[in-house]
Amino acid sequence: VFFNFLEIPDLNQNKFLLGFFNSFFLSLPISIVHILSIRRLFIQGIPAATFSISGYILGQIIFLTLTIFGVRQILIPWLTLEPLNYLLGIILIFRIIYSMTRENLKELPGWNRPEYKNFFLTSFILNIFGFL
Repeated sequence: VFFNFLEIPDLNQNKFLLGFFNSFFLSLPISIVHILSIRRLFIQGIPAATFSISGYILGQIIFLTLTIFGVRQILIPWLTLEPLNYLLGIILIFRIIYSMTRENLKELPGWNRPEYKNFFLTSFILNIFGFL
């Protein structure tokens, strides 16, 4: 057997290759925001996916900045309201699914459409509510 997930690596094995194979599965896009962005890329075009991913990236940058610099006045209340965050996130996901069933399956032309602001804010809010 070349590679077994259940065995504990010993010093004779290649740590880089072992870490590469383990990190491959951790980097797969399996969150709600990633799935929405991939759907927007394939159905609504590159601008829609760009705005969607931009909202996700901005939310990640804000959270990492608050964590690195230790802004406890924002982080502690934000993280203590976690059940409320999940409830609001699930409501937002159902709202997104409802709106996706009502929209046309066509590519959105151009980069200056009012829907793009909604895509950005939706991805940003989903990221803030903990659906990474």
